[in-house]
This record gives sequence, structure tokens and C-alpha cells, in this order.
Amino acid sequence: MPEKWFVSRQRYWPDGTTVVEVAFGGLDYANPDMLVPRYENLGEAFEYDNAYDAVKAAIRVREMWRGDVGEEGGASEIQIAIGCTMGFTLPFEPDGRNDEAILEWAQKRDSIARDAEDADSEELEAASEMLNGWDAWDVKIWGG
Repeated sequence: MPEKWFVSRQRYWPDGTTVVEVAFGGLDYANPDMLVPRYENLGEAFEYDNAYDAVKAAIRVREMWRGDVGEEGGASEIQIAIGCTMGFTLPFEPDGRNDEAILEWAQKRDSIARDAEDADSEELEAASEMLNGWDAWDVKIWGG
């Protein structure tokens, strides 16, 4: 079954953290603090078949959103958040990685996912360890 990744703008409760979220699992696994889509033309509120395309869209959405709110509106606080809620509410926390690191992770993640279609769980786990200790189904978050 193909993977799904969903891009949305979020304002997490209770602290008001503002992110562009990339949720593994698609719309059904996005957090519930989603804002009304505003940048559909850039890829917001859309499901992707791979992490790389979803991350590229999230970066475009973040940049446009930052431009719209401006520095006085907290533009620098808007981060990219990547993760999986597993069907629960699970806000993702930014860890300060830049766009290049996020895109590199997404390419590696997609490569592992493609290989996993023909791999058993031990092979997938071994491939995951090659990503500097990050699990292939990683729920860490990155800002840009």
C-alpha cells in the first residue's frame, strides 16, 4: 500500500506553537489543530505519496505564510514539523534542522520506504540505522 503524507498549517494547543506539519499517514493522521487551508496552490491540504514532495510543499507553504504574517506577526517562529500521530493528538516539536537537512532526510526516508517493499523487518531496521540513528519511521521534527 502506498504511503501518504499530508501537509497542513497548525497552531498547536495549548502553547500556540505555529508549524507547517507534514504528517505521515495522510489526513487521517494529521493533528487536530489544523488551520483553514490558505495555500492550496502551494501544496497545503494535499496528500503526497512520498516524504520528499511533501517536505518541498511544506517549505513553500512556510515561506509564503512567513511573508504574510511578517516579523511582527511571528514569522520566524513558524517551523516545519514532520511526524506521525498514530491517530492520536501528538504535536511535533521543532529541533532546529534547516531545509537542506529536512530534504536530505526525506530523500533517504523515501529510499528506505521503496526498498522496504521488498525487505523484511530486519533489513528495514538495518537500513534505518544507516540514517545516523534516525528510525525510518522517524517522528522527529525540523525547523527551517
